[in-house]
Amino acid sequence: MIEVHINPTLASLGPLEISWHGILIGSGVALILALLWRAAAREALPPDKISWFVIFALLGGIAGARLLHVIDLWEDYARDPWAIPRVWEGGLAIYGGILGALGGGALYARRAGLPLRKILDLATPGAILGHMIGRMGCFINGDAYGTPTSLPWGVIYTHPDSVPARLGITWPTHPAPLYEIALCAAIFFLIPKLRFKFPEEGSSFLLYLLLYSIGRFFISFVRVNEPFVSNLNEAQFFALLTAGFSLYFLLRAKLKQI
Repeated sequence: MIEVHINPTLASLGPLEISWHGILIGSGVALILALLWRAAAREALPPDKISWFVIFALLGGIAGARLLHVIDLWEDYARDPWAIPRVWEGGLAIYGGILGALGGGALYARRAGLPLRKILDLATPGAILGHMIGRMGCFINGDAYGTPTSLPWGVIYTHPDSVPARLGITWPTHPAPLYEIALCAAIFFLIPKLRFKFPEEGSSFLLYLLLYSIGRFFISFVRVNEPFVSNLNEAQFFALLTAGFSLYFLLRAKLKQI
């Protein structure tokens, strides 16, 4: 058993609380932006348009991530609607973030005449690393806690402000965020090895979506989630949709080469 006794709140400034979750998600987003701007500069893409692309993608990502989370837990938020905008307390659905960022970025790219598929490929390495950093924030505050386990790497949250402790969970659980970090690390190293088989622009991003969705589908079996459609939870439902979408476009591009 691994004991986690980290205060989810890094600092308090009057009514304002600075959480590890918020700091790490912000750091992940900053890394994505920095790597994208650097890669875009190498491709001689206009920096002002890339900046606006990032803004649209970021706003779409935040809105989508929060919206999907609220839909998934609507009964809880219906009792306390004022909690809906309190994003800093945690509660962002990764698939809502991906789809929202993709939609917001695509909307601006089309308007500005930017090569969307190329930009998505340039953003993929940073997106994977940023994803890993953000999940470390989830691990610290415990909002993505897993199902009970007797495995030696099971974690138990002992800080009273952590999500599991507030819910009265005093037994070891699967460290689901760490599983996801390991999954993203594997994807980060796999994509360059698979990329030569799919040389078309946009393939790196599609490979990321495909591999992550497959892994996330199985990780969700050891995460505590409410059923969304039939016996599938929200993450599993969108994982199947995203995997199917990614595989379809990868195979379609591949068949065009034959």
